[in-house]
Amino acid sequence: MDRPELNTREQYLHRFSDAVYWTTYVRHVADRHGLLYKVVQAPTPGTFPTFVVDKRWVVKFFGTLFEGADSFAIEREANRLICSADAIPAPQLLGEGQLFDTEPHWNYLLFAFCPGTPYLEARDGMDLKQKLSAARWLGRTARAFHRLSLDTDGRLRPTWEPYRAFLQGQRAGCADRHQAAGSLPEYLIEQIDGFLPPTEALFDVSSSPCLVHADLTADHILGRSSSRPWQPEVLIDFGDAMVGDPAYELVALHMDLFQFDKRLLAEFLDAYGWPGSTGESFARKAMSLALLHRFGDLEDLVERFPEATHAQSLDELALWIWNLDERRFA
Repeated sequence: MDRPELNTREQYLHRFSDAVYWTTYVRHVADRHGLLYKVVQAPTPGTFPTFVVDKRWVVKFFGTLFEGADSFAIEREANRLICSADAIPAPQLLGEGQLFDTEPHWNYLLFAFCPGTPYLEARDGMDLKQKLSAARWLGRTARAFHRLSLDTDGRLRPTWEPYRAFLQGQRAGCADRHQAAGSLPEYLIEQIDGFLPPTEALFDVSSSPCLVHADLTADHILGRSSSRPWQPEVLIDFGDAMVGDPAYELVALHMDLFQFDKRLLAEFLDAYGWPGSTGESFARKAMSLALLHRFGDLEDLVERFPEATHAQSLDELALWIWNLDERRFA
């Protein structure tokens, strides 16, 4: 069996969701774990090649690109922590392994299949009441997730140092990244370095860090609507999980899943039992984390709300997006 030819981004984009190409590798996993199968399907594309088999199990492959080895280790450990808590609805981890015994690359994880439709596909058919209900469910679920006990000797240890280093790394060249992405008007990008506070001001070192999903987007929440309105049931994809500040969780949640709707964010925070105020200081911190976020893309904001380009400063933009005392986007 040859190694998958996904060593460049071009190869990756061409083949990573091609179920026919990956059937050989899926067969190898099935044989190794004594599983029978007939149908291999590719769900909504993500970062790593992932396939649903007979709607009974899911196999996810981690290669050399996009820090695959780290994502494999993190997702494996995160799922093991989740299995210790009944309050976290997530796919059961059934097995793991390597495609090739002679090299460390191309690991895989095997999960039980969870039927459901992603929030992304259900959202347009949902009314505000249904979206608020989903936000409440997410608030309660995220709180339970953030309260998981962490192992002191694992990859996801209860220490602030990796999170501090991550934020420092994201701060270096932050303005250049946003300029390359064209995510904000040039005059706002020029303000980024002056807007961002010292890294130590973005989390409370006297508190305990928690496990953060870090990518609660609309395609990572599954639900079903067979005889009733769509209801969320399962969280998936923990490959970007990290230990850090719960506030980091809000970026993908608000910008992608909630599409900047402050009514949904307020409902989430209320169900979560969010500590502290949600006014100007909250807005400035959340905006800083949005700029520093691994997937913080503000292009959607400008597309959905062209008036956002009228903001004269990042402080003003932060209030528009995050200050729940000013719900301009509701």
